[in-house]
Amino acid sequence: MTTGRPRVLQVVTSLAVGGAQRHLLELLPGIREFAEIDLVYFRDHDLRSEFEACVDGMSHIPMAGPLGAIHLPRLAAQIRRGRYALVHTHLLRADMYGALAARGAGIRAIVSTKHNIESRLESAAARALHALATRPTRRTIAISEAVARWANQQLGVPRDRLEVIRYGLDPAPFTGLSRAAARHE
Repeated sequence: MTTGRPRVLQVVTSLAVGGAQRHLLELLPGIREFAEIDLVYFRDHDLRSEFEACVDGMSHIPMAGPLGAIHLPRLAAQIRRGRYALVHTHLLRADMYGALAARGAGIRAIVSTKHNIESRLESAAARALHALATRPTRRTIAISEAVARWANQQLGVPRDRLEVIRYGLDPAPFTGLSRAAARHE
């Protein structure tokens, strides 16, 4: 589909049911109003049908596990073919592989959303590897001040490249509900 709108690639580690995935599902319809959206995911298919309804194109590249990096050229080739204006990554492995592949494909507009504090990055070696891989990322969105502090202090993301955008709920489904009914919902 070529509509003249900018093309955005969302890269997510997993389509398992989780907070990051639900958040992305909430955002995609709004983004789709002004951009064409493709999605690449690395593992788990739980929410595949929900994501297919919200994007223009979708691909599974099996980059999970210790040998996932062997698929970096495949991801970079897809990014190059897609001529994306922006690559937006979500979750640890997607942040690392997505940034490397996007940079290798010549994309400069790379955004990462940090949805949580990653316990897998507690060791200095893991943090250094993550910092090296994600260096091309131009902007990092943190979902809370705590996650922003962690990204700055532990991952070395410069404060001027960090933006806090909190998760939110669309109030429309709750309009007209009593307080008790809304809480039950």
